[in-house]
Amino acid sequence: EETVGGLDDVCLDDDGDVVLSGLAGMADGSSIYDGTKCEFITSTGHVIASSDGSKIGSTSRYFTNPEIKKHFFNEDGSISYNTECFYTGTGKDKNFVTIAKTTVDRNGSVWYFISETPVSKISASANKTVSTILLAFLLQIIIVLLIVFLSVSRITKPLRKSVDALMNISEGDGDLTVRLNTNQKNEIGDMCESFNKTMGKISESFREVKDSGDIMHEIGDELYESM
Repeated sequence: EETVGGLDDVCLDDDGDVVLSGLAGMADGSSIYDGTKCEFITSTGHVIASSDGSKIGSTSRYFTNPEIKKHFFNEDGSISYNTECFYTGTGKDKNFVTIAKTTVDRNGSVWYFISETPVSKISASANKTVSTILLAFLLQIIIVLLIVFLSVSRITKPLRKSVDALMNISEGDGDLTVRLNTNQKNEIGDMCESFNKTMGKISESFREVKDSGDIMHEIGDELYESM
């Protein structure tokens, strides 16, 4: 076994360089969240990998901050193996910090993986998501209302024409030549076709009455001349 980076508590076997080869990638906070900074540190607070440029082997800034350091240990001073989540700072400087503990070697030494994300970044992303959802919801409402309007218009337009035609017959000049469009293959189309047939029969009846009246007029003329 050999020590790496001058850290006495980081003991690695012959395959240790293979394990450490992926730490730089693990410390890339952008893969977790936009603006996230990460550190991988030992149980004594020495930096093994960092995304914010902290010097490898130096003491982590999280260990030098008493308010944050207390999250690494239990009340009795023993190492806590629970994942800790908490906020630091206030206002625009407020951050969400997560500390995850893990055992990475056969000596049982605990290492810490720390991620720190600005709350403003989280809020901005959440607001963007909410805005997108609201916009999509409004677009869906508009589309549904448009479909309903077109459907209702398609149904009420022939009905309106039927009402206008019947009112013209009952109260207007009695135009019996009016006909409705029957291109719809549904109940409305059937109704329009029935209306047209009814109007045709009424027109035919009036023509027969007129023809009969003309015949009676001719017969009357003949009787008048005979008398």
